[in-house]
Amino acid sequence: MAGVKGDFAALRTMQQQLAAIGRGALRREVNAHCASIADMEITYGFARGHDPYGKAWAPRAFGGQPLQGFRRYVTVAPNATGFRVDARHKAAAVQQYGATIKAKTRRKVQGFLLFRTPTGWASKKSVTIPARQYVPEFALPGGWTRQFEDAAALLLKYRLAPK
Repeated sequence: MAGVKGDFAALRTMQQQLAAIGRGALRREVNAHCASIADMEITYGFARGHDPYGKAWAPRAFGGQPLQGFRRYVTVAPNATGFRVDARHKAAAVQQYGATIKAKTRRKVQGFLLFRTPTGWASKKSVTIPARQYVPEFALPGGWTRQFEDAAALLLKYRLAPK
């Protein structure tokens, strides 16, 4: 009867690596990398003035970049099931979905919204801010999907590579 020959130390190492993957170590790492990718894609969208699907945002009425300083309002963090995009200010929701802001009426007197423009001051009874989406809502854009898949594949390959 012939015996079994092979590198049993390498086999034990691979078993340990697979066990670590099963305990969620790889999932946490993939989630962290995907969160980082999403954060970069959101930053890139703001820099270009495009939504995640490549469509240009509507220009602002008086120029400038929408939601300036968005880093204070939008954070991306990994969690147990993937990652979470948190918008900590209503301005971030207005950016994503758009809004109509109406002046309040006080004591039967119609109010006005007053704001500074490059040429002075302007007043309006209402202002409509168009949606300038920065997070995908339904289907992930192809670029995001490819990057997520590549990150997961590279991490799996790295985890299973002989040490």
